[in-house]
Amino acid sequence: MGRHWHRSIGIPLAVAGAVFLCPLGTPRAGAQSLSDAPSTSTFGNNANQLGTTAATTSDQARPLAFGAGVAGNKSSLAGWQAYRNYLTGLASQGSGIATSEIGRFGPVKMSLGAAFGVTYDSNINSSPTQPLSDLYATVNVNLALYWKATRRNDLQLSFQVSYSEYLRYSRYNTNGLVIDPYTGLDYRLYFDDFILTLYEYPSITNIGGEQSPALTNAVNFQQLNNRAGINLIWHPNKVMCMTGVERQDTLSLTNDDYSSQNLTGYSWYGIASYDITPTTNAGIRLQTTSTTYSQQVMNDSITARAGFFYQSRLTNFTSIYFEAGLQSAMFSDAGTQSDQLVYQQSDGANTNVESTLGGSNYTQPYFQLTILNRMTRYISHKLSISREAQGSTVSNYQEVNAIGYSMQYRVNRITTATAIFNYEFGSVSRTEGNLPYSDFTGQLSLSFKLMKYTDFSVNYTYYGNEMEELNASYTRQIFTLAISQQF
Repeated sequence: MGRHWHRSIGIPLAVAGAVFLCPLGTPRAGAQSLSDAPSTSTFGNNANQLGTTAATTSDQARPLAFGAGVAGNKSSLAGWQAYRNYLTGLASQGSGIATSEIGRFGPVKMSLGAAFGVTYDSNINSSPTQPLSDLYATVNVNLALYWKATRRNDLQLSFQVSYSEYLRYSRYNTNGLVIDPYTGLDYRLYFDDFILTLYEYPSITNIGGEQSPALTNAVNFQQLNNRAGINLIWHPNKVMCMTGVERQDTLSLTNDDYSSQNLTGYSWYGIASYDITPTTNAGIRLQTTSTTYSQQVMNDSITARAGFFYQSRLTNFTSIYFEAGLQSAMFSDAGTQSDQLVYQQSDGANTNVESTLGGSNYTQPYFQLTILNRMTRYISHKLSISREAQGSTVSNYQEVNAIGYSMQYRVNRITTATAIFNYEFGSVSRTEGNLPYSDFTGQLSLSFKLMKYTDFSVNYTYYGNEMEELNASYTRQIFTLAISQQF
């Protein structure tokens, strides 16, 4: 998706050491993710996600989600998720869940966890004029399995589901289980220096008005996203090359709400990297994606990007990630064009976009710079600056400029404080001239390790969106109490 409430779509890479995802559920997936700021217990701030992770501090920097169109964004990340899964397996000597492993079932390594959270949201419908506040509870279960079937093949499965229920507005309860975007299956076959991977990453998410800075007065609609593909890795010594193809399908599951986003996308991606030193790596990324919508509302697209990346552990306490290149997109005129958003409405909420704001084709540069530093044994922080074009649910694309800062302070043996701030500005494309917007996200959290495998967290998130031309300016305040348990 172009923009959504949870930043957990970020795909980090490792310089040296294992890489593990830390979904922290801060608003808007902008040009960068701050969710990899360490946290011992993390919960999504909306009904569609409630995540739990082990604490991590490492070399996490998210490659950008390039391409215009929904499939363009997610498929461009797919190659990186496969790349990340492979590097994770290397760092943990074959088990992608090694650091969180708690038990075994015969030859299968496994990790099992559960979580429960209560959240107050001051504006669940992202409304500028008639905000609805509510309290909701979320239950989450996550499971990770790794099986080394033979010397030449292995199987890795990650699975996370959740269910949410609102106190006042029960019509917005989760319609069935939500499947976390990091649920996935990887099956690998080894042939000397070559590795063939078959993968599938299904997810079911509840998405609301925060899907786009121009989209308001929308609560939870349920959407299926499925990414399936195959890739081949060649890894002799210091060189690593990966190429793959992928198909993505997006389908509305809630009374055809936002069925305008139903699509099929096909991607090809290539990655080549070289280990300059044991702590420094550089390479190139190539990707092209075609996106076709099932309804004639949004414009179909063909996107491409080419860039290089450099990542290095400069010292024992500082790591850097830099990426830059060009991205381009061509759009059809098959959609329903309009200078103003036209909605389908039901029960006082916007339930579908019936037109696209459109926009021109583009070719433009992108970049991301991320610096991670551990100041002391107790304090670590991260700064990230980026620019990119992303897909949009209401137009052809949106231009995103972002600067973010996060800090973690380990207060004592059982208490960790985390602060995350992100400012984003840019524009949503429109045929008659782009529409400017800006937004700010601030998140504060305290987590407590009650026992070895039990964590409790308190989270506060403030989100403000400014987009005056479409009367789409609003704020949200979210409070969450959560407890998680690994078994």
